[in-house]
Amino acid sequence: MNLKNTDSIITPKTPPLLSSKNNALPFLNVALVGGGEVCYKVLKYFNNKRLSLLNMKIAGVADVDKNSPGFVLAKELNIFTAADFKDFYRINGLNLIVALTGSDKIGKEILRTKPEDVSLMEKSCTLESPVSISGIINDEPLINTLKQIQSGEHAEDKSISQEIEVGKNVLRAISAPVLDPDKSVVGTVTVLENITAFKQLDQMKTDFVNMVAHELRSPLVSIRQLNNVLLDGLAGPLEEKQEDFINRGVKKIDVLLELINDLLDVAG
Repeated sequence: MNLKNTDSIITPKTPPLLSSKNNALPFLNVALVGGGEVCYKVLKYFNNKRLSLLNMKIAGVADVDKNSPGFVLAKELNIFTAADFKDFYRINGLNLIVALTGSDKIGKEILRTKPEDVSLMEKSCTLESPVSISGIINDEPLINTLKQIQSGEHAEDKSISQEIEVGKNVLRAISAPVLDPDKSVVGTVTVLENITAFKQLDQMKTDFVNMVAHELRSPLVSIRQLNNVLLDGLAGPLEEKQEDFINRGVKKIDVLLELINDLLDVAG
């Protein structure tokens, strides 16, 4: 496929993604760089049902070796394949590239050339097998969730989404069971998404609402108090019409104060 002389968008030839049972999960359109054994195992594990649970789609596989096991399996599964990972940049909706080569050079090249809205996840080193999850992310709630899934206490057709903190970053962890042909739980799979920027944006929104609400409430309270002084006759007697107008103003202020208090409750 010659991509140099066309501006068309590649639509990967993949089976339709099943609807996720948890519509709140973010959709991940993933491309894999490196078609070796790791890629082969990933494609074997991530069938349509597991992809549906995690709201994911494997959009493509790239490798210069067209005989690599992952590349060959991707072709069999009608997943888009390419010799150059830069061909992925034309895939509509791509938001994650997973580098499985372990090559720093390739990782840096992807980081340098990828679109800004596409994230990069690298397999930068070889881990001992098996390796304890606490050796990667020591988060007690996440570990308890994985234990719960492995014990069979959780429904096999549902995923669990939770937020965890790793250093200064906030990650969304989406975990689901891995089943054997007999539908027995043999393990778990967890997808981590860095949502630090979204959490910071949400905090900025909350701070802004708090600031605006407080800035509005203080002068309104002062105006209401001054109106009460007038109604109490401390500034002199009022005619009936004047008193009626001030009472109307007080009621409007009370409505605004109630609205501001609701905003503060939501922001809190």
